[in-house]
Amino acid sequence: MRKMVIRNIQVVGMHHYGRRELDRLAAYHIELESNNRYDSYAVAVFDGPRKCGNLKRDCARAVYDILVENKAKSKYFLRPLEEARVQNYRTGPQQTCAVAFKVEDGDIAQLSTAASKYNCINTKVMDLPRKA
Repeated sequence: MRKMVIRNIQVVGMHHYGRRELDRLAAYHIELESNNRYDSYAVAVFDGPRKCGNLKRDCARAVYDILVENKAKSKYFLRPLEEARVQNYRTGPQQTCAVAFKVEDGDIAQLSTAASKYNCINTKVMDLPRKA
């Protein structure tokens, strides 16, 4: 069992859910949002049961392929890496984050191949700390 981390994920839409940005010290989780009428590949960000944003469309498409494989042996945890920035006043704030999840050794190659099709994200595989 290892941990896979997907970096350079952009989260948007926090202002629609009453936030300017995600708290950098908190952990969130992501889920597919199959009932989203604007984007069939939407991935939502949750703080417990409460939705607090979405992955940016190009990042969502990349992460969607990984989530559809459903090889994770844990939840998909999202952690903000930096403060939100407004790059374009039409789109609102964007925040760079990373998603981490546990994965079996045999599934790493398949997930890495799915992720390598997209330039918007980077993946890294790490060993989990051994329990004493």
